[in-house]
Amino acid sequence: PDLKRWIVENIHIFGECLSEKLMIYATGRIPSYAEKQELKQIVAKVEKDKGGFRDLVIALMESQTFRTR
Repeated sequence: PDLKRWIVENIHIFGECLSEKLMIYATGRIPSYAEKQELKQIVAKVEKDKGGFRDLVIALMESQTFRTR
């Protein structure tokens, strides 16, 4: 219960961390500063649009970083 509550209360932090880890896995490298900024924008947009995990993954796959890896 405590972990779930923390994630819900800090969804933005969790989303940024999760998106970075997914991008590292997908590209095989650590994102650059500019790419990390793109990831933050993606997370913010998904959160604003009330999206979920699926929306985040789709947005990451459509990102410049993913497409030009």
